Amino acid sequence: MRRRHGRRASGPPEKETHDRRDSRLWHTTIHHKDTINETTNGTIKRITDKGFGFITTLEGTEYFFHQSGCTGTRFDDLREGQAVSFTVGEGPKGPRAENVSVR
Repeated sequence: MRRRHGRRASGPPEKETHDRRDSRLWHTTIHHKDTINETTNGTIKRITDKGFGFITTLEGTEYFFHQSGCTGTRFDDLREGQAVSFTVGEGPKGPRAENVSVR
């Protein structure tokens, strides 16, 4: 490893042993899919041309959904105001709708 002025050359920092433990914890807490298998009904509130949208339930709760979470129908065939059913799962930023299908 080259040294300049008594310091280590710039580059990626060396990994420490606690990083591995922290990354396992991060993986289990954020990326673990805890899907509640109960089907919920809602209405598509908004769809974007970027491949995601939002669903609102009768209680007023709003869920994010991604085109990869659509089952039984294509994302491009969904329309705002359309009735859908879905399961609630956990995404990296919070609850999200999964297994979205037209009712």
